[in-house]
Amino acid sequence: MFRVHTTMDLENAREAFRRMIASPDRATGHVEGDTFRLKPKPGRRAVPVTLYGRIEPDREGTLISAWPFPHWSIIIWFSVWAWFCIQLVHAPVWFIALGLIVGIVSFVVDARRGYDLLRQIYMG
Repeated sequence: MFRVHTTMDLENAREAFRRMIASPDRATGHVEGDTFRLKPKPGRRAVPVTLYGRIEPDREGTLISAWPFPHWSIIIWFSVWAWFCIQLVHAPVWFIALGLIVGIVSFVVDARRGYDLLRQIYMG
């Protein structure tokens, strides 16, 4: 989980988020009440990541909390890929594990890109 504390009040924090997702060149998403969903634009070979979060009032400002979740197609794709490797290609287990590790690393990199985007919005 990622947390950012900002000195903005709750409405200004929501408005800053709305301004950022208004131009879809960096990310898309939406805000509903005190929750949001942010989808940073993935890189060329990156795993799509969605950040779910809350914008909550806190002492002297606002607390933004976010946690990542992979796109549903990635979860299905890893299952299909592992089945294909085992059943049709007879690939060794280390090869399947290596592919899973590469996918996890890509997910972590894209989640950090989303965190950096939130940090840029709220920390200046």
